[in-house]
Amino acid sequence: MFKLNGMVNEKSADEPCREGPVGQAARAYGIDVSLLEDNLRLTPLERIRAHARALNEALMLRDAVKEQHTRC
Repeated sequence: MFKLNGMVNEKSADEPCREGPVGQAARAYGIDVSLLEDNLRLTPLERIRAHARALNEALMLRDAVKEQHTRC
């Protein structure tokens, strides 16, 4: 059961958010729930791995920018 601003969604985390009142409220507020749905379909380990990949890419980009600025 998920709660958001007093609303309850009886669906499990594996089911799309947009089918319940919480998902409807999120969309009405302007939130793109498709990314949330995609992430909720992943296992916790898959989410951790995806986060680690994104973090490593961000750190590599940061280091590349720093290196470029030191060359100028």
